Amino acid sequence: MSLADVVGWEYGAPPNMCEGAKVARKAVMETFDTLMARSRLEGSVNALDQWLTKLATTMLTCGHPFAPRAASVLMEWWMATRTTNASARKIILYVTAYRKHYMGRGFPSVFDAQIHSTIMSASEEAEWSPAAR
Repeated sequence: MSLADVVGWEYGAPPNMCEGAKVARKAVMETFDTLMARSRLEGSVNALDQWLTKLATTMLTCGHPFAPRAASVLMEWWMATRTTNASARKIILYVTAYRKHYMGRGFPSVFDAQIHSTIMSASEEAEWSPAAR
């Protein structure tokens, strides 16, 4: 990714507004948004896992001096997300909430206990509701 790819992007703004994301949409490449939508429909995080692993591998081989650290942070975040959320549904809910909260700010926190707690509480309430029976 070059500096030209992040034109129009600013701290805290949705990354899908930068030039690189626009090019990806025009080329009909799978974006994180479409991947999350597919994961919700399938009820699985397998495609998400493969996509993030491929992204980290690409970052490690791109030659940018910051890329290895970024790949490490990405995989640390993903492993924390996978290990603290037992089901695919909870992982998808956590990633969605994390992304909404930290949109455009990278990974300021590898694990957000407050988001996790909210997801767990919502899941428990859904399991106990009469509609779930």
